[in-house]
Amino acid sequence: MAIDYGERHIGIALSDSGQLIAFPYLTIDTRKIPLYFIKIAEIVKDQDVGKIVIGIPLNTENIETKKSKQVRNFAKELEKYIHLPIIFWDESYTTQKATEVLNIQKKSLKKNKSKLDMIAASLILKDYLENR
Repeated sequence: MAIDYGERHIGIALSDSGQLIAFPYLTIDTRKIPLYFIKIAEIVKDQDVGKIVIGIPLNTENIETKKSKQVRNFAKELEKYIHLPIIFWDESYTTQKATEVLNIQKKSLKKNKSKLDMIAASLILKDYLENR
């Protein structure tokens, strides 16, 4: 499972059982689902997830940012709900690439904003699977 964390939206992606293909799964709107840690824990259980890959933002010099600290705090809190390995993975340009995916599909960004985060999560997972 991969997570693209944002304060308002949390993108979730999963892989197939052979861990070859990453696919967008769900975007959690934290305003509509305030118990999002419980929701993530349910997905982990229901989908038999073995590890979590969380996108971490790095600047152009590959140094963690202020947002990176928020992501690490999110992961620390998530560990209270799940007991799986958590791997941080560079998420550079994933939102930009996800926007390109929507553009290629001729989907309106405004109407499909919620899909952006789960697509970004799938790109993080795809990169992890290809480079592990």
